[in-house]
Amino acid sequence: MVGTTPVRFRRLTSELKKYRRIYNDDGFQGLLWSMNDFFHKIRKAFFSIENFYVYEVALNSNIEIPMLESKVEGLRVKPVFLPISLQEYEYLGNEGINFEDVIGAVEYQRGMKDGTIVFLTYKDDKLMNRTGMTLYRNGVYTYCCPLEKEFKDTVFAGFSETTKAARKLGIYSYVHSHIFNFLKQGGFKRVILLESEEQPGPRKVQDKLGAKIKYTIRCIRVLLLFNYWTKPRIT
Repeated sequence: MVGTTPVRFRRLTSELKKYRRIYNDDGFQGLLWSMNDFFHKIRKAFFSIENFYVYEVALNSNIEIPMLESKVEGLRVKPVFLPISLQEYEYLGNEGINFEDVIGAVEYQRGMKDGTIVFLTYKDDKLMNRTGMTLYRNGVYTYCCPLEKEFKDTVFAGFSETTKAARKLGIYSYVHSHIFNFLKQGGFKRVILLESEEQPGPRKVQDKLGAKIKYTIRCIRVLLLFNYWTKPRIT
């Protein structure tokens, strides 16, 4: 069994807006980075095979999730709830939208569902990281978790982006340990994450936080038109 996800026009336009935003922020260096990223994605989109790991983080009350530290002191994490999917979250993030200004955005309260929590991490008033966590199965997780039918009290992780100036300071680790403990206190039972084999850094963080590999899955990209997701294999 193979699942397909078409590459939508909105994704392409949001990527172009991201490159323009990076150029406006970083000038010539941003332009070089954007060109390299663009051609890398084009090469992958014509034909590539990429392996992914589906992680599960148990949030049981008897399991302690370590709080990982960052080199940056005084970080503040704000959970903002929006009635949007993971795809919409990624599009808005690429476009540089301030999530607190999106129509329908409110500070998350326990019991909210059918939307996405965007965890915004600030140092003073400067945004350092944004991480999305959706409260229902949608997007790529439709293909990554077809072997299960019960997703009560499950959260699905979306894209996490740390601003360029704040990278390699342990902010990703800090943010995820904070998020997992926040979700645990909110009554959720587990988090499902999709991590690429090409991203060893995030996978090391998940290992530190007690995540276990549940499945492996492969994405086959063909001619810019489709991403083919193979049937997950239980590890």
